[in-house]
Amino acid sequence: MVALDAANNQVSSYSGTVQFTSTDPQAVLAGTSMLISGTKGFSEKLTTIGSQTITATDTVKSTVTGISNSIQVSTPASGIVPTGSMATPRYFHTATLLNNGTVLVTGGLGGTNGLTSAEVFDPVSGTFSAAGSMAVARSSHTATLLNNGQVLVTGGGSATAELFDPASGHFTATGSMAILRSGQTATLLSDGRVLVTGGNTTRGETATAELYNPTSGTFTSTGSMETVRWGHTATLLSDGRVLVAGGIGSGTGNAGYLASAEIFDPVSGAFTVTGSMKTKRWWHETTLLGDGRVLVSGGVDLFRTVTSEAELFDPASGTFTPTGSMTNMRRIHTSTLLNNGKILVTGGEYFVMTQALLSLATAEIFDPASGGFASTTGNMETARSGHTATLLNDGSVLVTGGIDFTAQGGGVLASAELFK
Repeated sequence: MVALDAANNQVSSYSGTVQFTSTDPQAVLAGTSMLISGTKGFSEKLTTIGSQTITATDTVKSTVTGISNSIQVSTPASGIVPTGSMATPRYFHTATLLNNGTVLVTGGLGGTNGLTSAEVFDPVSGTFSAAGSMAVARSSHTATLLNNGQVLVTGGGSATAELFDPASGHFTATGSMAILRSGQTATLLSDGRVLVTGGNTTRGETATAELYNPTSGTFTSTGSMETVRWGHTATLLSDGRVLVAGGIGSGTGNAGYLASAEIFDPVSGAFTVTGSMKTKRWWHETTLLGDGRVLVSGGVDLFRTVTSEAELFDPASGTFTPTGSMTNMRRIHTSTLLNNGKILVTGGEYFVMTQALLSLATAEIFDPASGGFASTTGNMETARSGHTATLLNDGSVLVTGGIDFTAQGGGVLASAELFK
């Protein structure tokens, strides 16, 4: 940057301090800094596609200002780029794609305390804005988009449930569950009802399950699972049934980790045991593939260590078979089906030999055709676990929040990134 006078001559006597702004709402700009003899180099990063400018303004005399020439920002071929940050740092929150293409973020932990706040991400502007607050602070809860466009929020340390209405931007109470739950799952069924399974209660892990009816706004009990579990996964299969896998059961130590899986049938309202996973897993991820199989990745395994192993569930045979391993060990990561049929895996955490937790900034892609994982072209800007990843309507993936565990401790994140 060079300070110029009205005749475009360099003003070597200028040694003021400037601050930067940009027409790009997602720009990563240098902080305020002093020019020396009217000049200094700065590093600025623009990410919003289109024509953008950067403005420098004297911090003392705002009339002393300058604007750059137009800078054309083009679409990157692929990779992960920063976007606007949330107003509130959070992890163990939810992020739900709404019918209008925006993303609702709710609750989570901002440290040791649960949050009632919610925000909405707008992919067009790349910014977050406040949404109405929930009546109850929630973390490790669920948020499920209903067929009517509203979002059902359940549990997270409470038996209560709420509905978010995108039209009004407000939350309202709906029927409560029979028991308090945290770390449960909630799955939208083909008929529009929502299946809630397991979780932690005031009396420990539970095998119970409930069904939410959006028409009546009430929960009713359904058949219980064969095994008590929390920190498990639930995946809607192509035939309308639900696969429930892994988690922690009633045992202590290694005995508590589960390899078992079961299937819920919405017609009968009952769970039946299916084939077990090859590895016991807790805080793992499951994702439905385009061919109807389910990818299971990572988690904490039998020996209370984080695993990189993955396997595939075949609904036709009811069995799990190993597939290629991830390039990193991960738990509390994300696994997102992309429009090209591949799966994006981001972040998570693992234990080092000292038993300290470290978060990951790496990301990788699973290819169902080869059955293997490969690293993406770049890492995330920030290491994170306990975050969310949401597929947007344009095919990109929004990654929000989480916690960054380092050897010196952990910091809760408000930042967000886009995988393109």
